[in-house]
Amino acid sequence: MYNPVSGETHLLEATAAKILITIAAAPTRYDQLSLFLKEQLNDVPEPEIDEYLCTTLQKLQDMHLISATGE
Repeated sequence: MYNPVSGETHLLEATAAKILITIAAAPTRYDQLSLFLKEQLNDVPEPEIDEYLCTTLQKLQDMHLISATGE
């Protein structure tokens, strides 16, 4: 994923890329992303999905690809 603001290119795994594409399409709440992942990864336990989502969102923020709105 290329970040035009920083000029950096980041490699993302497929699920993280889907999360980023979803957020880029429209502002998305955590619960909406969690539901999206549960539908995509129906064989993964919910606690693992939540942990993955939290970690991935933090990584995307650290790369300046997303920002939290606090809503």
